[in-house]
Amino acid sequence: MHSYLIYLRDRLILCRELLADTGSIFVQIGDENLHHIIELMDEVFGEENRCSIIAFKKMSGLGTFGVGNVLDFLVWYAKSKDKTKIHELKEPKLEAEHVGVFYDHVELSNGERRRFLRTEFQSGPAPDAKVFQGSVLYSEGSTQTGQLEIELEGQRFAVPRNAHWKTNSTGLQRLLAAGRVFLKGNTPRYVRYLDDYLCYPLTNVWTDTGFGGFVGDQSKIYVVQTSSLVIARCLLMTTDPGDLVLDPTCGSGTTAYVAEQWRRRWITIDTSRVALALARQRLLTARFDYYKLKDEARGVAGGFVCKTVPHITLRSIAQNVALDAIFAKHQPVLDEKLKALNDALRLVTPELRQRLRAKLLEKEKRKGKKALTDADRRRWLLPAAGGASPSPLHGERAGVRGGPGTNDEPLTLPLSPKGAREAPSAGASGKCRLIPTRTGRRRCRRRCGRIGLRGGRRWTRSTPASPPMPSRTSWWTSRRSCAAWCVSAARSRWKR
Repeated sequence: MHSYLIYLRDRLILCRELLADTGSIFVQIGDENLHHIIELMDEVFGEENRCSIIAFKKMSGLGTFGVGNVLDFLVWYAKSKDKTKIHELKEPKLEAEHVGVFYDHVELSNGERRRFLRTEFQSGPAPDAKVFQGSVLYSEGSTQTGQLEIELEGQRFAVPRNAHWKTNSTGLQRLLAAGRVFLKGNTPRYVRYLDDYLCYPLTNVWTDTGFGGFVGDQSKIYVVQTSSLVIARCLLMTTDPGDLVLDPTCGSGTTAYVAEQWRRRWITIDTSRVALALARQRLLTARFDYYKLKDEARGVAGGFVCKTVPHITLRSIAQNVALDAIFAKHQPVLDEKLKALNDALRLVTPELRQRLRAKLLEKEKRKGKKALTDADRRRWLLPAAGGASPSPLHGERAGVRGGPGTNDEPLTLPLSPKGAREAPSAGASGKCRLIPTRTGRRRCRRRCGRIGLRGGRRWTRSTPASPPMPSRTSWWTSRRSCAAWCVSAARSRWKR
């Protein structure tokens, strides 16, 4: 080991003298001697010039002890880190890796936004649907200009404590008008679509270099042969077309092959005539793709034409002044359509609202509460005249609002099991009491004859004239339904 390090140290010193001020050096090594190479290169190039330690997956990996060894490492140093030439590489986002994991919400063609269904995690969303994620809309730290309230879906939200919105009031208004804010639980979130940025910056962990070992139709012939994709990324990150690349260990000539492919000048060295003959044959018989040039007069020195992708961020929307003219143009049309819808809602009778609510209850009874979507609630729970949303029952979060026997204004009933909340009643006949029994049941003391299990499994009734009740529901939901069944007044007093 000592002789190997001395051998390597002499060559690293020579490479440092040959490097340009903007140049970089990569040394490939396994995990056995990685720490020795880092110490040696810290001595030659300086610890302050260490750029990164890149781990990449290789072809084979089964070892004789413990887990399989599937990683090799690239130790990346620069002659002068402040002057080194670095190009940020991008990788395309793979839907199989991001959809359903990081991007777990979907926007349908009708404008509905919801989380992924259980079946969509396997089969994927509809072709015309847009996948997005809910990003945080505030940053840490309290500021005077960031303590604002925003109004979303008829509710007002303030920024959490010790935090501030990521943009000012004007930017928040643009985000709201562009439909880039949605309500996730009780927190406003920024809508980040998957196609807002179809790539992501390359990191120092490369896991896509190990499928068969190489890219395309190449195969691994020699034991120490390196993947062409690994060498290509090193060249593209640190060089420009026309730059000179040196490989002091030629081997099979992979570095020279990749440098020729990306129009870099190259020099390769080896002490074996066999290695040089193999590299010469490989280069003479290779076929390379043709790339479009940015400046044909300068040739490859002018660079290549690269693929461009959109990059939409929260800042680009919040600071886009051109959106104000678009909003001002379409807002009168939206106000006119909204006024027509509100006028039509005033003609809806309470009987029609009750029938629509009954359909929603029927679907909840047949398919369960989780099967109800926002589209179902918008279709069957009509808002009040004037555009206000239908108010849910007190304590109800995502369930059905109202129930059979309720009027147009939903009945407000307590839902917390900690105790009773009293409200003015319409008289003694309007009282309904559920008292505990020795069997752990709850019985309605009024003449409805309803008895419900504490665990909320099934309700039974003794009077033939009573309306049907849900067969399987929670105890508190059943208590609320019992009140809607047996109480005729708008307000009731409940006692446990």
